Amino acid sequence: MKPFRLFLISLLSICCLSSCEEDDDYVYPSVQLEFLTGRAGVNGSLATLTRDNGQLLEVAEDASATTASPGDTLRLVANYETKEVSQNGVPRVKIYALLQAISPKPEPASAFKNGVFTDPVAIQSVWKGNAYLNAVLLVKMHSAKHLFHFVEEALAIDGEGRTVVYLKLYHDDGDDLQAFTRRAYVSVPLNGYLLNNTNGVVVYFSVNTYDEGVKTYRYEFAPSSN
Repeated sequence: MKPFRLFLISLLSICCLSSCEEDDDYVYPSVQLEFLTGRAGVNGSLATLTRDNGQLLEVAEDASATTASPGDTLRLVANYETKEVSQNGVPRVKIYALLQAISPKPEPASAFKNGVFTDPVAIQSVWKGNAYLNAVLLVKMHSAKHLFHFVEEALAIDGEGRTVVYLKLYHDDGDDLQAFTRRAYVSVPLNGYLLNNTNGVVVYFSVNTYDEGVKTYRYEFAPSSN
């Protein structure tokens, strides 16, 4: 059986605000926090970021010193500031802090040899972002590893010829204590469903929650232009 990957919950620290020094004259930089797709350059450092609206950003400075294999793409959550605009009109940015979003390709339930876990989370927000479905989760935890993935439950074609995708959040809390709350940033990659699709895609995303049981979110994606 083809192995699958599970992802550990992460917490993003805002490095640009971590200084303990007090200076009344200091002005904090105007940073943005958002989901982005990064691409590594020939030296392995992040060279570009692409926002979910399609805007390209050039990386002028990366305080996180993130590296990857040349040409690799990474799904990220980053704090960044626009420093200038290049001669070709592309914004150049400084990255202050980042983490890789939980963004594995959805797998069918049969790929999970130990079964599908749907331990609860809370939903802070869910939204559509280009070829991704993004969410910020609130997870009650203590010290155990929390594992995440996305389960492809079913595929269908509706009366308008659109592909209908039923997805579920996989969450194994490792029988952890619910001592405090951390954020987890997840981003479901949908390119495999959207690519060359001529009629559009409808995505149903189900999440088991602490207080409301299973909640299902529905989003429509327009036909691919590729």
